[in-house]
Amino acid sequence: MLDEPVIEHDERVVHARALSSFSRMVDHERFIQLASAEIQRRGIPTAALVCTVNDGANWIQAFIDTHRRDTIRILDFPQALEHVSLAGQTVYGRQSNEFQAWLGHQRRELKAGSPAMVIEAVRALTFVAFDRNDPEAAQHLLQKQWEDLKRRQTMMDDARFQALGDPIGSGAGESANKLVVERRPKGAGMQWANAHVDPMLALTTAIASRRWPEVFPAIRAHCRAARRTKYGKTYSIADSKLHRVAERQGWRCPICQDHLFNEERIHIHHEQHVADGGTDAEANLTLVHAECHKHIHGGYASPRCRGLEPCDG
Repeated sequence: MLDEPVIEHDERVVHARALSSFSRMVDHERFIQLASAEIQRRGIPTAALVCTVNDGANWIQAFIDTHRRDTIRILDFPQALEHVSLAGQTVYGRQSNEFQAWLGHQRRELKAGSPAMVIEAVRALTFVAFDRNDPEAAQHLLQKQWEDLKRRQTMMDDARFQALGDPIGSGAGESANKLVVERRPKGAGMQWANAHVDPMLALTTAIASRRWPEVFPAIRAHCRAARRTKYGKTYSIADSKLHRVAERQGWRCPICQDHLFNEERIHIHHEQHVADGGTDAEANLTLVHAECHKHIHGGYASPRCRGLEPCDG
């Protein structure tokens, strides 16, 4: 949702509010599908008017076409200016006064004038480079910048967008990507297994979107259900054999003394080995963590003697 435009530092600025975030580590086709629920939740399909500020990438246009084809598409102003600037630097040189004057004029024209004039100014640079017999790579770069801008001309009508009260910068999205999505995965020393990234993103975006009170009950219910059948065992079903074994142990691993359900894998240890005639009778069973089970069979611990010390008998 957008507030009414305000003037800040002599610039017309539009602030967004009621922000929400959605992120997944998938390819763009899968992301377009997964975002459908969030799109529906935000009421995008039924909103009277929708606009998006983006960098013009093809996959983003496909995203918009899928979810709301009549969206007003706006090319991020800094992104557009970067294309223009790169063209000017190629011809005039980055540090030249001529380049600074040329870029200043194009910036004003892009924000308050006609995008067609800016695109034509970039096209004129292609002829300058050709007449000067500039290197082929430079001419190719200029041609590409001109074609990219020409293709996105309808997204660069910033004077009209601002008059309608629409934003022309994607600051809200860029900030969300940095502060919500990247903060945990790209923190110092962080290394994430691929399987753990999406669950973390789901939790982070739920908090950032102020939806934690809404989603936490579902998360809690899911975790409780998972514990009932953890690794295929019914540890938490009241009065089951394994439930009674766990209860007898005070719900702790007798080796490390940590809680049984600390996310480690749980093994069933037979006090009298099956090979020696041991049975699955309740009295012959002990629940231990997988790593602790290795210590038992390595002779470094016993359920009858707490801790990781050799135990006789």
